[in-house]
Amino acid sequence: MSKVDTRQSCLIVIFGATGDLMDRKLLPALYQLMKDGLLPARCHVLGVGRNDKLTDERFRRHARVALK
Repeated sequence: MSKVDTRQSCLIVIFGATGDLMDRKLLPALYQLMKDGLLPARCHVLGVGRNDKLTDERFRRHARVALK
């Protein structure tokens, strides 16, 4: 695969961002794409979920645990 034009930007919206599919499949896949240089440098992920008590920092911790 060829490298992505890093001058581009993108937004990925994930519905159900606190669910099992996100933990097992989507987060690891997004991480690997980023690690392989296949995502633009200005790529943002917007996670939407039903947990209204989940702050940005808590979600980041949740994602770190899911990636380990």
